[in-house]
Amino acid sequence: MSRHNQAWLIVLALCTACASADNKPLPISVTVDVFNDAGVAMAVLKSAELEAERIFEAAHIQTRWQYCPRGQDKQETDPACRALPAPNQLSLRIVPGSTKGNDDVFGVAFLGADGMGAYSDVFYGSVERLHSQAHSNVGRVLGHVMAHEIGHLLIGSHAHSPWGIMSAKWHDQELQRLEMGRLLFTPEQEKSIYSRLHGGSPGTATKEADR
Repeated sequence: MSRHNQAWLIVLALCTACASADNKPLPISVTVDVFNDAGVAMAVLKSAELEAERIFEAAHIQTRWQYCPRGQDKQETDPACRALPAPNQLSLRIVPGSTKGNDDVFGVAFLGADGMGAYSDVFYGSVERLHSQAHSNVGRVLGHVMAHEIGHLLIGSHAHSPWGIMSAKWHDQELQRLEMGRLLFTPEQEKSIYSRLHGGSPGTATKEADR
């Protein structure tokens, strides 16, 4: 073997060793189709997108947001907005409120019998109420709720945890972390998301996971 080839082998070995020692997963991407049924102002929606994007980036997940408004808008007929759900393509619909009239619930993820799903709703009325009570930026609150509901779709059943972005109830401690930008996915949840994206599949919506 030539010295040139030996040098390349050494470099490759060193790169592999560095990757193993760092133990950081490679970034993966998720596309989220966003249906703005509540008519949220685009400035607020963009702010929420950036907030949710930051939360997912902390978990080494890249997000791509695709807006699919209702009505006669050309995007509504875009085939990409009507594509069948896949592990890395999800649907999030922002609606005015919950049909159950529960102000303490900020969204719902529709999960199949296998615990997986691809469709979720966010209740903008509840988001606005939390924004007023917490005196927080509405885009920041919306972004965290969006990340929470998408988290249900990516993690599956039993996604709630005692702390972090997937907490079932957001009290003063969670709202403080939200303001500080520290309400994130736990390492265990990151592993579950990677497992889902590398082999899970969405099921027919039969169950709901509320937040």
